[in-house]
Amino acid sequence: MNLTFCLRVTDLSLCTPDGRSLLEGAEVSVGAGEIVLLTGPSGCGKSTLLRVLAGLGRPGDVRTGTAIRPGCPPVDLVRTPEAACFGALVFQSLGLFEDLTVAENLAIVADHGPASGGVVAGEGASDQVARALLDGLPLDRSPRLLSGGQQQRVAIARTVLADRPLLLFDEPNAGLDAAAGRDLAALIARVAADAGRGVIIVAHHLEPFLPYAGQVVFMDPGTRTLEHLPADGAVIEGRLMAAAAARRGSDAGPRASEDTRTEAPGLAPGRGAEAGPRAVRRFWLWRYLRGYAWSLALCPAALGYMALAAVLVGFVTTWFTIQTMPYRTVLSPLILNDLLAGMGALQYRVLVPLLTAILLASRAGAIVAADMGHRVHASQILAMRNLGVPDRLYLRGAVTLTVVAAAVGFALVLFVLSALMSERTFNMLLYPDGSPSRWWDHFFSQLVDDEHWSPRGTGWLLLKMALSGLAIAWASLRAGLSPKQTGLDINDGISTAVTTALGSVLAIHALVALVEFQV
Repeated sequence: MNLTFCLRVTDLSLCTPDGRSLLEGAEVSVGAGEIVLLTGPSGCGKSTLLRVLAGLGRPGDVRTGTAIRPGCPPVDLVRTPEAACFGALVFQSLGLFEDLTVAENLAIVADHGPASGGVVAGEGASDQVARALLDGLPLDRSPRLLSGGQQQRVAIARTVLADRPLLLFDEPNAGLDAAAGRDLAALIARVAADAGRGVIIVAHHLEPFLPYAGQVVFMDPGTRTLEHLPADGAVIEGRLMAAAAARRGSDAGPRASEDTRTEAPGLAPGRGAEAGPRAVRRFWLWRYLRGYAWSLALCPAALGYMALAAVLVGFVTTWFTIQTMPYRTVLSPLILNDLLAGMGALQYRVLVPLLTAILLASRAGAIVAADMGHRVHASQILAMRNLGVPDRLYLRGAVTLTVVAAAVGFALVLFVLSALMSERTFNMLLYPDGSPSRWWDHFFSQLVDDEHWSPRGTGWLLLKMALSGLAIAWASLRAGLSPKQTGLDINDGISTAVTTALGSVLAIHALVALVEFQV
């Protein structure tokens, strides 16, 4: 028994999502600064165990189990799995936040941790280790611009800043050559010693880590136990081959396997959802709001896309309505004023809001679904939850607020553009010799008068645009945050988001119109 253990889990029983047993009554103990290598055949439950220790367990993952930390009350892993935030997890895909710089990747974790000093200001062991890992790296760049080795250093530094008793690594040397694997193993050993953290590494290729291993634990799918092995590559390889042979011999029975889909499960908020000062959380909420507002509504492509639609509405409704009017020469003096009033009301209350919702559903739905799909596939959502960053507030909240505000704002602004184009078309193309005041006198006559401070139908417009924004956000987030196994799943999510969002806004506008105009 390790008297300086940082975490011990007793009577641990794990199972698959369909209820098959992975572990029964096992015990895991990790000492401060100790490296534990966890190995076993594919599908035996290694990733499930890491998820549980990282506070990312799914309902039903744990049948029995109690976690004990020195100086803390025991945690029942069945009743309170959300309290099991013992380990900060370095995902195989690293899960770096690519929309933030390297410095921001670390700052957002430091700001939501138990201390808010950050990497630069902090003086604790975690900050010192993080600074050492970042030495020589360009902090003002996106992580996607760094090399693979540099990204790994950023991911480890960010994980250290989460200040958890365990550091968890899921296949950290996958895809690395032998030399890079040895360098990574030495780096992890140095971090474990300097930060005083226990380390659990899940890997199939253990050779680089064996010189630093305090324990080698084999997860036996046959006996559903954890077996301790010597740090000997030949012994470990022989044990893996024996387990594989035993599994081939039992193919007739049901095969225990893990659900390895990349997903964003509906978990209870981790401690990061409640930690950190409010000013810090407001800063990061504003950071995400600003990013989504730019990409969804305020970038030149979005503004030009929406403005062109408004200009076309103003031109088409004015030009073709008057040009195709039968007996135009005879009827124009009689009904033109009423026709202008009808066009103004139609654009404000029906055409511009509907077109705005359709265009926003197409563009924002695709962008949000692609963004969330990538975040899920790259484990960024799970990384946020594991590191205590409230993804629901910063991602779902920011997207919903942005889309609703964009829906309402664009509907009002695009009507102004549409009306101006209608006026130009009427006075410059259709009646260049007429009185310019005629359009102004009649286009708004069904919308405004001396008794109303706002145009008629504004309440209905705000209602259907707010509902449309909520529907677009819901459809795109739902499709984007669904499980993603491959890049093709991201494409499917985009298609689903756009078609669902379009169908929803069409239904909303039709139903509101039926009530609004009492048809």
